[in-house]
Amino acid sequence: MHEMGIAISIVEIVEDSIPESMRDRTVEAVVVEIGRLSTVVPESLRFCFSVTAQDSVCNGAELDILEIPLTLSCRTCSHGWDADEPAFFCPSCDGIDIQINTGRELAVRTIRVADEPCTGESGHRATEGQGKDASGVEGGEATLGKNHLES
Repeated sequence: MHEMGIAISIVEIVEDSIPESMRDRTVEAVVVEIGRLSTVVPESLRFCFSVTAQDSVCNGAELDILEIPLTLSCRTCSHGWDADEPAFFCPSCDGIDIQINTGRELAVRTIRVADEPCTGESGHRATEGQGKDASGVEGGEATLGKNHLES
């Protein structure tokens, strides 16, 4: 089950990405992009994340998974299409020069933390409502393009 290794990597990325000035905030949610070809089982990843998040800054955080569809295009005729699995020929021209455009993604996209510092050791959210992203911008999202995971 490679989902456990991915969950561990997600927690490490979150811990490395939160600025020192926001270490006292509760992580409310982590959003990851998972492409259809990544062979990650979303429910298994959620379970593994809940286990690995304990005793970390992610304790109690929600793991939101954005499933990215498989999209392909033909380099010969430029036809593009959505697919359920990889294709070896173009449905438009029968060409074999096929490009995978999306579907291999596996990355942390957003980390949302509480507006206010966490009070007490309970790990509960300090506030409800709109959070701050890992860069400290209120109400925004931090896109962490360099934090790709290996499947």
